[in-house]
Amino acid sequence: GELRQAHLHPLAWNYQGQVSASLTRLHLQGRLQNSAALLAEVDLQRADDGALSLTAQLPEIQLAGANPWAATLADWPELLSLDSGRLSGRLDWKLPARGQAQSLDLALECHALAGIYDRSEVHGLDARLQLLLRGAALSLQLPQLRAEQLNPGVSLGPLQLQGSYATTLGALLSGRVEWQQAEL
Repeated sequence: GELRQAHLHPLAWNYQGQVSASLTRLHLQGRLQNSAALLAEVDLQRADDGALSLTAQLPEIQLAGANPWAATLADWPELLSLDSGRLSGRLDWKLPARGQAQSLDLALECHALAGIYDRSEVHGLDARLQLLLRGAALSLQLPQLRAEQLNPGVSLGPLQLQGSYATTLGALLSGRVEWQQAEL
């Protein structure tokens, strides 16, 4: 059979782990990997009341030569190419039963990233990013971003940023940006 999802490129997926299920409960715990070498340690649970929870740990990925994110995500920006560095992440998602508000925590870290966006180069990018969803309230925290060098045609750097963005799902582009640090 075949399973398609609009935001993912068609790839082979493999799951290795444990599955336990009853008529009202489900628990999967193991490793999910695709043919582009994207890997996640997952723990998915469905409770008796129908509540779902998913934890996914994305081990550090070395981007030397290939980017499994670009090969997996159909919405990966065409103008973004990452050539080297390391990426890791963690996802915690809870979808309570009976229409209660969902919560999602996504944390991503990158170290020594280098690449090109459009015609601008970046070298030595270290960053931590946290996305939090509580019901319809969405916040994006950037506790640390440092780039050794940016080159949009003129060499600049180092760049340091700290800030946040808060909005709602119904108005994603109408939020509030707060900068604690912005140096170049």
